[in-house]
Amino acid sequence: MEPVELILVGCGMMGLRHLRGYAELERVRPGSLHLKAVCDLRLEAAQGAADEAERLLGYRPAVYRSAEEALSVEKGIEAADVVTPPRSHPQVVIPLLKAGLDVLVEKPLAVRVEDGREMVETAKSHRRILAVAENNRRDPMNRLMRH
Repeated sequence: MEPVELILVGCGMMGLRHLRGYAELERVRPGSLHLKAVCDLRLEAAQGAADEAERLLGYRPAVYRSAEEALSVEKGIEAADVVTPPRSHPQVVIPLLKAGLDVLVEKPLAVRVEDGREMVETAKSHRRILAVAENNRRDPMNRLMRH
């Protein structure tokens, strides 16, 4: 299996949590992903995330201020993990889908229903995967309540 070539967009607290998730995935399924770049408007946050990625993954991803900048330089990116504030999701996610990437976006998908619908329609029309990160879905207590 070839690793998924991935970028992380948003390097705040939740972005760092996603990095720890990548490290855990690599621990249990080595070669699952390759983090090519981290992106944040706050360059110091992106630098910090790259430092943490190097510590956790053993290599340092490239650092960019935006996903657009990363896509213009890095080749072979297949997917993006978007961990930016919810109000920015449409402006970040839609161009990534149009660029041909599959996208995982942190919850909530959107602040406005029409923005969420536009993201879903863009994913459909470009035949891309759009998924919303929800870490509590498989929580044992939530599964018990559903049962």
